[in-house]
Amino acid sequence: MQNKKIMKAINCTQLEIARKSRLLTQTQLANKLEIDSRKYSKIELGEHRIEQSLLDKIVDILDYPLDFFLEEGNNIALPISLHESGSFRKRQDISKKVLFSVESTIGIYLGCLKKLKSKLDLQFNKSIYPVNAEEFNNDIENIAEQLRLQWSIPSGPIKNLTTVIENAGCVIIKYDFGTEKIDGFSIWIQDIFPVIFIRHGLSGDRERFTLAHELGHLFLHTKRLSPNKEKEANDFASAFLMPYSDIKKDLNNLNIYKLQNLKEKWKVSMAAIAYRAKELDFISDSQYRYIFMELSRCGYRKKEPIYIAPEVPLSLKEMKDAFIYELEYSIDELKKFLCLNESDFNKLFLFNEKNNKVVYL
Repeated sequence: MQNKKIMKAINCTQLEIARKSRLLTQTQLANKLEIDSRKYSKIELGEHRIEQSLLDKIVDILDYPLDFFLEEGNNIALPISLHESGSFRKRQDISKKVLFSVESTIGIYLGCLKKLKSKLDLQFNKSIYPVNAEEFNNDIENIAEQLRLQWSIPSGPIKNLTTVIENAGCVIIKYDFGTEKIDGFSIWIQDIFPVIFIRHGLSGDRERFTLAHELGHLFLHTKRLSPNKEKEANDFASAFLMPYSDIKKDLNNLNIYKLQNLKEKWKVSMAAIAYRAKELDFISDSQYRYIFMELSRCGYRKKEPIYIAPEVPLSLKEMKDAFIYELEYSIDELKKFLCLNESDFNKLFLFNEKNNKVVYL
């Protein structure tokens, strides 16, 4: 009777997401469980009885708490497709296996965000909303300019882009995707609030451009399909971070030495500034190619000079602090509430394992 009860309660979607998050195929997990792959496939489809001993092995191998597989209703992880459910900045050669793992892990963490918000009386400033680009004659430059005006952003470089976006109601999470081939991902949690995942370890200039790129996706592509959405997001990021009216005076007589000074001022990469100059017709295509040849010759394509410090998001930390200091949850109670083991919990919140303090990396 106990096995039957557990079989009815197990959430097969959670099982599939957990498996993919650990980079395992059905066959690989079946081999680890020492069962036939066809039997495992039926278990994941909810068509086969699961014994207590087998469930214990699944919990041990996939390293998620038992309660994770028993979640129901609105508490489950969100199955997503990075191609269909949101927008992300990646290289084209990423493997499907890694992509499935990233999708699954993000889905789990989005489920955690839903659970956190369900217990907190959070009032999100809804300043991010889908824009109909056709109402602006598809003028991405104008959309970025109007947004800066609406958000009362002073002219010139944005001092702290992370703070600006979080103040607009977006949750920003730095996360180790497990691959350097993905820089960022953005999605709405059921039209409640937007979330941007940003790869931990990016340089500050690349991080800021990725954030602006994902912000462009949230505005431009939430409810609008576009075959050119990556270029549009890049153009939005360039215009939002480097408005034409503010940067035009800086783009004359451009060379790699001047680019270094401009990088320090605008907090974006030398390559991004050169691209912006080309798009605004301050340099020709041949001049642009020459600048990139010089960047390559100096080794700046791999690592540019001038350090730009990464920014620190606070929205997730504030949620965690509200649970600990206002709702009086212990760390262990919060882990149990989110159905996460210690390792996954620490990856989400960037905790130092020894003293349970947040470490900003």
